[in-house]
Amino acid sequence: MGPKISIITVSFNAVNTIEQTITSVLNQTYNNYEYIIIDGESTDGTVDIIKKYEDKITCWISEQDNGIYDAMNKGIAHANGDYIQIIGADDCFCNDESLTSIVSQLSNDIDILSACEYVIVDGNRQFKYSNAFAKNKDNYRGGMVPHAAMLVKKSIYNKYKFDESYKIVADYKFFLQCYYDDDIKIKFVSDYIVFFDGSGVSSDSVACRQEDERVYRELKLSFNKKTKPKKYKQLIRSLFMNIGIYKYIYNQYLNFFVYEKHRCDNKICRWCRR
Repeated sequence: MGPKISIITVSFNAVNTIEQTITSVLNQTYNNYEYIIIDGESTDGTVDIIKKYEDKITCWISEQDNGIYDAMNKGIAHANGDYIQIIGADDCFCNDESLTSIVSQLSNDIDILSACEYVIVDGNRQFKYSNAFAKNKDNYRGGMVPHAAMLVKKSIYNKYKFDESYKIVADYKFFLQCYYDDDIKIKFVSDYIVFFDGSGVSSDSVACRQEDERVYRELKLSFNKKTKPKKYKQLIRSLFMNIGIYKYIYNQYLNFFVYEKHRCDNKICRWCRR
């Protein structure tokens, strides 16, 4: 059978995206999983979509919460699996075999399995977001690995709950706590298993940076100083992002060398207009 996987989706007013998420989970060929949805008392029709599939959903609730990390902690409390994967209500699995492929790389001594994801931008383009930068702890200089592509033992989430005082980066704080805990074994693999919507709250780079620095202070980590851009680098980045021809050149670079057109075979996909 393999280990039991608890897949958790948290949602709030996600009527335009959650059906894609739900169907990508329910169509997985790996059978030993449970599906939990924690909704924040949506008012836009999200609950109607959840009810449409409720006979295949292990547990779902819709009630007020104190934000996304409160909802995640609720989902973890309801989970009965050996491992937990948290997929947002605007994200989805890459294909029906995603869970099968990743579970096959688990073993009893692995506490966290970190895989990779595609980030969707501008409607139907995507780029690869890997975990490779975190594989070597001696060279690691900060940065969150793809959270939606992580399988985490429930015992680890019980040890380090999401800090609900954060609005954006509690998952990053969780990862750093685990990463520097010598008793936790993390396995990094190069499989791409999730499509992640890049337009969410974490796309606010200024707010993320402020919360990141708070995390570094709380955990007494100093590598943020090594990764903070020099003033001349900030100036160059601002030039390419905001000024006429330079912005055009930068966007062309992304189009030709970074982004690719999104394609998938999922039953429902808003990016494929299906």
